[in-house]
Amino acid sequence: FKLAGLMKGNALVAAGAAVLLGGFIVMPKWLPAGTTAADKGKGVPAQEKATSVRPSPATARAAIAQDSARNPTPVSAALRLRVVDTNGLPVPNATVSIIIQERTAEGFSISVDKLPLTSDADGRITLESVPPGYLLPEIRADGYQPNDQKIPADDVEHSVTLLAARTILGTVRDAVTGQPIPSFRVVSRGADLSGRPGQTIFFWGNDQIFTGGNFRDVDNSPAAGLLFKFEADGYAPFITRVLGKEESEVQLDLALQPAAATMIAVVFQDGRPATNVKIGFEMPGTALHWAPGRFDRAKNSRGVLDSTDDAGRFALPPDDTITRVFAVCPDGYAEATPASLATEPTMRLQPWGRLEGTMMSGGKPAVGRMLTFAIPGPEPYPLGSFQVKTDANGHFAFRKVPLGQFQLFQQMQGGRGASIPILLPAFPVRLGETTKVSLKLYSVKASLRWPAGVSRDAGWQVNGAVDMSENLANIRSRNRLDETADGTWKAADLPAGDYVIGFTVMPPFGQPPPALWHGDLPVVIPDDPPGGVVDAGEIVLKPGPRDGYPGPTAPGGL
Repeated sequence: FKLAGLMKGNALVAAGAAVLLGGFIVMPKWLPAGTTAADKGKGVPAQEKATSVRPSPATARAAIAQDSARNPTPVSAALRLRVVDTNGLPVPNATVSIIIQERTAEGFSISVDKLPLTSDADGRITLESVPPGYLLPEIRADGYQPNDQKIPADDVEHSVTLLAARTILGTVRDAVTGQPIPSFRVVSRGADLSGRPGQTIFFWGNDQIFTGGNFRDVDNSPAAGLLFKFEADGYAPFITRVLGKEESEVQLDLALQPAAATMIAVVFQDGRPATNVKIGFEMPGTALHWAPGRFDRAKNSRGVLDSTDDAGRFALPPDDTITRVFAVCPDGYAEATPASLATEPTMRLQPWGRLEGTMMSGGKPAVGRMLTFAIPGPEPYPLGSFQVKTDANGHFAFRKVPLGQFQLFQQMQGGRGASIPILLPAFPVRLGETTKVSLKLYSVKASLRWPAGVSRDAGWQVNGAVDMSENLANIRSRNRLDETADGTWKAADLPAGDYVIGFTVMPPFGQPPPALWHGDLPVVIPDDPPGGVVDAGEIVLKPGPRDGYPGPTAPGGL
């Protein structure tokens, strides 16, 4: 498959076009056939060079002008792929969705375009005149595991190998009678093996129903490892070992142990049965998604949630992987462990908690700040469903919050629409109580010192950030540094704590890494610093990368 240009919506974007976020397409001034590269390099006014394919508001004009100034002559090259199997044979009709990404000033990658392609009979795909940016092909083919990797558009053919899809097959029988179990469910479960050393993160996938005691499941998920959970009514579940990417076919003959579910009653504080109350089961690999006074059902995995019946009861499965059980409704909340429910099979609803407070930055109310929080646990994450904005007095309030210790975040808007979680302190929430907090935030500033003999080039991208990586929810927090009129760099809305200020100097916009220079400096923000600002001093830039950016090919190589 060969395409000269890119599809954007229903429009074909011409070769050499630069695609901007938000549906805007910027293309170089049209030049007649036979125009040479030298001719293209001749000066063309920015207002003639930037042309919008669709009507654009003022924000579009600003984005066009910014891109034209940073990269007046977009550099384009061809992306060439050949999709093969583990034997080196071509894989035809592979579907390839190519995501074009750009890096924001804060170091985050955002997608700016996506288009589907199909490999030819020889497994080849060619995309001519790709605009600047990182390319992340999503390669899918029937009978194979997906392959996602960053590939440069450099006019060189890159070979992409697809592994065969993992297939499990076998039988499921009653461990006592030896008879086939007539109906059972198989849930695939991805295992992310690329986390911290010694840590495996699991997440449940889709489930399938099989009958007659036999099963065959072909799983082509991209997970580094897979395991499978077998469930049947009246039996304890069975979970397999982790199956690696290279295990293309595994035979399993299983025997499930008979086990009965435990009936649990849910009641209000006055003892009345609580009907139609939502029940959530916490287990490794399941992140219960919360919203004020309820579960966010649209985001919860199938099989995680249940409901009480007309008598206010539900069945607790005989599943040893369940760690906690939650009962929630708009009027109340309860949680318990399976061990405690085995002794007392009743859950009594209590009023929800509340978290409210005032946020000050630099001694003044922090107005219009968007706040959210994360629930710690096996799968912590910021909760967008719990999101409030500070008012004119810096006041905020979270209502109908579950029991727990919660990590607050400020959702700061980054470059080109990226949302960045900024770490704030953690606070406990108790049922039936209001936790009141006072947040005091400060600023930090720093200046850059360039190495001897090096002058800052106007085209270089200088990106600065204040990092705090250790927090309650294990979520990396990064607050960007902005350059001020006097040449110093400043970041605001930081609580007292230990941080690292880091800078990375990248090549001009539109050119890929390597990073040219970097600098790091630890800084401590104390409580109530003078004037609410901490001066970290000078940061000396050194050749090479930071935060995993590729380094220069030679020291100081520019």
